[in-house]
Amino acid sequence: MESLIFLTYFGVVLLVGLIVTFISRKIKIPNVLLLILVGVLSQYITINGEPVIAFPPLFIEVFAMFALIVIVFDSASQFKLRKFDSMSSSVISVSVWFLLLNFAFLSLTVYFLYVRSISMALLFAALMSGTAPDVTLSVLKDIRSKVLDFLKIESLINTPLVVIFPFIILNFILEVEQLSFISVSQQIAPFLSKIVAGIGAGMLVGLVIFKILKRLYSSEYSPIAVIVSAIITFVLAENLGGDGVLAVTTLGLFFGNMVLRDKSLIQEFSTIFSDFLEILVFILIGHLISIPLTVQFFKTSIMIFGIALVIRFIALQFGLGNTYTIKQKIFAALNNTKGVAVAVIVVVFASYVDIPGMTEISHLALAFMLYSVVLSSIFARFAKFFAAPPPSEPTVSSKPTEEPNLAASVVESLSHEKQKKVKLEVKNTIAVTSVKKKKVIAKKKVKKKSTKAKKKK
Repeated sequence: MESLIFLTYFGVVLLVGLIVTFISRKIKIPNVLLLILVGVLSQYITINGEPVIAFPPLFIEVFAMFALIVIVFDSASQFKLRKFDSMSSSVISVSVWFLLLNFAFLSLTVYFLYVRSISMALLFAALMSGTAPDVTLSVLKDIRSKVLDFLKIESLINTPLVVIFPFIILNFILEVEQLSFISVSQQIAPFLSKIVAGIGAGMLVGLVIFKILKRLYSSEYSPIAVIVSAIITFVLAENLGGDGVLAVTTLGLFFGNMVLRDKSLIQEFSTIFSDFLEILVFILIGHLISIPLTVQFFKTSIMIFGIALVIRFIALQFGLGNTYTIKQKIFAALNNTKGVAVAVIVVVFASYVDIPGMTEISHLALAFMLYSVVLSSIFARFAKFFAAPPPSEPTVSSKPTEEPNLAASVVESLSHEKQKKVKLEVKNTIAVTSVKKKKVIAKKKVKKKSTKAKKKK
């Protein structure tokens, strides 16, 4: 009976998430904001003082880990080394600068203003180094700009970093009882062995699954085999004493750059699966974490968020140089949205309530997510102003004027179906005329040969 209740909760949460997602698309606002708000509101739905929706801690831990594995694998598999270009190098530069500046300045800000724990401050700084502009850029599909492409590539590159570093710091926190130079130096060897074991497990499973998919490919079962291999990679790395998240990231990078038949279909399956988990994760994070509704918390969190935006802008200045305008850099700095990777990590970290400062960091992380989505949604309305190309770049108006083409204008004025018919007719006429021309040329050649033969006679 209890299992049926949990299944009912699960179905209701998923149904509400789907409805909210459809509504967000209709009104053109990010679904993340509405999903988190639905989770927050579900905390206050009670009967006789007891919450109506409640999940056991074990279910939340297992679900969070499963969601983390699938989402990390999906994001890592999207990164293609073959498509590495000049923009990718600038993106890496910005990501590294952003991570280093967060470690240097955002961690100190959090330490002095919010929680007196340097390890928790570093954990939060690493967590906030990720971006997911697709949360808000989904409403800007009609706009084409270099800075929007930059933001999309940045989210692909820094997602593996934002997933790996917080768990590395968490492992240090769990292993080191008291932070000191001696205790940290003692953990360097185990730390390196965890990295090697994680990468090794990811590459081992990647090679095995590559051989299997090449020889025994199935359009029905290959996508499932890929998801299963990601889970096995995580479990294998953790049992070998390695880093499971790093292992799944390695597997995702390995899979994303291997050549397979119908690989796009397999990746599409994992993307759909991650979208399904994304809805549940954002509702869960709003349901599990209760932000303190006090003036002091909002004052402190907004102040830290403002400092984080300044750090983000400085990282863009250092990483991009003069290749982008100030308006484009401001737009990129304000689009500092935190996506599903950060959300699922916060859900996982919420179970470590016995670690001092972890609850406060979870509160601040959820507040940052809400602030970033709201701010990005507002400035997304002004994307045409901020994301406009610099004057030095050629625009459509700078091209030489051409004489109007009557046939093109007639085709454009027709409906989409009629355009297809007209284009098909044009192709057919071109093919017929080309055949006629070939026949005429052939006849001319035959006549020339016959005249030459007569002259010789």
